[in-house]
Amino acid sequence: MRSYIPVVIALAWLGACRGQPPQPDQQALQAARDSIQSDSVAMVDSLFSPEAFDTITWKSKTDLIDRGSTVYRISCSQCHGEGGGGKASFVFRGDTLSTESFLTKDWPLAQDPMLLRERIFTGNVAGMPHWGVIGLHYRDIDAAAHYITDFLRVNYGEK
Repeated sequence: MRSYIPVVIALAWLGACRGQPPQPDQQALQAARDSIQSDSVAMVDSLFSPEAFDTITWKSKTDLIDRGSTVYRISCSQCHGEGGGGKASFVFRGDTLSTESFLTKDWPLAQDPMLLRERIFTGNVAGMPHWGVIGLHYRDIDAAAHYITDFLRVNYGEK
């Protein structure tokens, strides 16, 4: 057994002499990740059905906002903040991201409720989850969208 020890040491030393393994091209890796993420968003977007919202009804506006509040608190507030003002300390792929505020006058999704529902369903390439395929039903997406537009923006948005 002892006769193998010098051979093992010599092989380990030779392996170490070859230097560090080549490091992957970080820009190429990021481009590949972005491409995969973009493909994923496109795939999820093809699953989105605006007609699914046509059959959703709520007993009352209070029930709708209560459900939206719960969904928002569990699924959205970690990144977008409790009040919808965005949160600059969200980390995605090692980068600290600043999520957009829902409260600004010019927030682009404010005037298009279906586009907001679609964004919640499909996510985006910047790291927003594909909520429609990882846990939220259309009813929950509808509730979250209404909570954002009918409660957060109304009560805390820029006037």
